[in-house]
Amino acid sequence: MILLQLDGVGESTTITYTYCFYKLFDGCAGLCTPPKLPATTLANYCYMYMFYDCENLQPTAGQNVVLPAITLSNYCYAGMFWNCKNMINGPEIHATQLAYRCFNNMFYYCSDLQEVKLHYTGKFADAFFRNWMNEVPVYGYGVLYYNGTDTTRGISAIPESWDVETF
Repeated sequence: MILLQLDGVGESTTITYTYCFYKLFDGCAGLCTPPKLPATTLANYCYMYMFYDCENLQPTAGQNVVLPAITLSNYCYAGMFWNCKNMINGPEIHATQLAYRCFNNMFYYCSDLQEVKLHYTGKFADAFFRNWMNEVPVYGYGVLYYNGTDTTRGISAIPESWDVETF
């Protein structure tokens, strides 16, 4: 499934409407495989809480959600995977230009999360990453693929017990 199509012909890569996919799959317990999300230009709040409470969302290894946008908008990924507690393989995030609270609570209550790929190489500033890993197991195994140099640990940065690897 592809979410952005223009009259079924080709893919659009631009989301122009604020709150466009807000809580789109809220509580969809039957959603196990996420749709393809090809947008490279995002509006504010566009994917906010998109998979909220989709507790059975489980992208398989090698089939991670790819978030290709390079330049983000305010709150665009905030709470996106809130309570996707069975998700092990998190998304591959291509963003390098961040916006206010773009990752706010992104993985809140993702209790099985073990992998996220982050192309951003800057610092884990609270303005962007506030609580992005809140309630992710801090004592469980996980890997953050990250090519940056910031080694800050915590719920607004790299989870305490996670490894950091480059990719």
